[in-house]
Amino acid sequence: MGRALGQLWCYSEAGRVLRRAARLLTEFPKVQAVVWRDYGHLYLRAGRLGAAQPYYERALASDSGSARTWLALGACQAMQGKWQSAHSTLAQGLRRRTELSWENHYWMGWVLRAQERFAEAGPYLRRGSEMEAEDCRRIGVATSDDRGPACQ
Repeated sequence: MGRALGQLWCYSEAGRVLRRAARLLTEFPKVQAVVWRDYGHLYLRAGRLGAAQPYYERALASDSGSARTWLALGACQAMQGKWQSAHSTLAQGLRRRTELSWENHYWMGWVLRAQERFAEAGPYLRRGSEMEAEDCRRIGVATSDDRGPACQ
């Protein structure tokens, strides 16, 4: 419910629901981590990057094995221009292969590019593109390459 309210821009209501859920789920750390991550997403959607970061960190404290949360924290840090932190955070996410691996590769590539580490960025960006295309073909969705030169 908190996730749905956040998508409707009902941030105060979503925050109340997520806080209550987190309090009720103390005995289930992996589920609680998802709630904290959703709370971070709520702040991210509201454009409050600095406020989002502690919730992603809280989620990792509850479940450090979540590649999704490592990705969310790394992306949040990158959006704030915290390149070194984003690099090490995204590296943690890359150690955990998930369906988001292609996105994690993209973010790592952009972070390295922002640091002017172009030779290192290229392979991450290429691999991210390849992995995204593989996923899209697997589930039957068109990629930007399939839509022709107008989209490139």
